Amino acid sequence: MALVVRWTVTIGAVMLVVSVIYYDCPATPREWQWITPGAVVFLLGFAGSSAAFSYYAGEFASYDKTYGSLGAVIILLFWMYILAFFLLLGSELDALLEARIRAAEQRTKAPPAAPPSALPPPATAEDRGRVAR
Repeated sequence: MALVVRWTVTIGAVMLVVSVIYYDCPATPREWQWITPGAVVFLLGFAGSSAAFSYYAGEFASYDKTYGSLGAVIILLFWMYILAFFLLLGSELDALLEARIRAAEQRTKAPPAAPPSALPPPATAEDRGRVAR
């Protein structure tokens, strides 16, 4: 039970932080959304890359033998680089989807009304008959 609560709180906190970043960082006004496709991409990338990189660093990498105590700093910075990549990937996905939604809304709006013309409307056959008499 404690494991479920811990992971639920962790996922909720990560989603909150990412949602605040995606809401506040663009220079355009946006609506608040708890869950966006970009935040889901970040969360899945965060979880997958953290698990894979943890396995790699524990099993195959020998940073401590090569770099000594500086190896931990190298691993931490590389892990942060991977997370920043997924954060940017998610924000780009949100921006792309928002641009496509706005473009679709622009296409479905009614075309602007034609400006009033200074010329009179074209004459009809009935008008021509009146002039000829």
